[in-house]
Amino acid sequence: MKNISITALQNEIDQLWSRTDLSPADLIVEKPRHDGSPHVEIVNGLFDIVITERGTEHKRISGLSLYEASRWFLHEMAFSRAHHADLMRRAVLKKTSPKNKNSQDIGYSRWNWMALTIEYMHRISKEHGKWSYNYYFDVLQRKPLKEYEIQNTRWPLM
Repeated sequence: MKNISITALQNEIDQLWSRTDLSPADLIVEKPRHDGSPHVEIVNGLFDIVITERGTEHKRISGLSLYEASRWFLHEMAFSRAHHADLMRRAVLKKTSPKNKNSQDIGYSRWNWMALTIEYMHRISKEHGKWSYNYYFDVLQRKPLKEYEIQNTRWPLM
């Protein structure tokens, strides 16, 4: 059994994230900041990811192994980088497009950041990429892309 500690989790995340060739991995926080960001607690030898805001706990994902906790953080980092890249591309489109009244006109599609998140996770491992793909497949089964999102995709659809 691997060592269950915040240091072990950070080391695992740093090592796996380095495969993405993106900016350095985020630092794992051990104490609540109460700003909607996650922190980690160790409870009964397992990891809990806790999200608090304004002094209130909003979400707790309990009983995670080192693998599960690292995958959660890796996916969040991949999503964050993918979403930022998509926002930057749309900002350029907004400046150069004559019709920039709303997000539909500037190339918005959830699939653009979903596909990039999957790509980043795939760089970590095929298994992580497949998990991320399945996660978004489930999301899109429940909330399919709108017609304008399909038209605005820059990546092949599932």
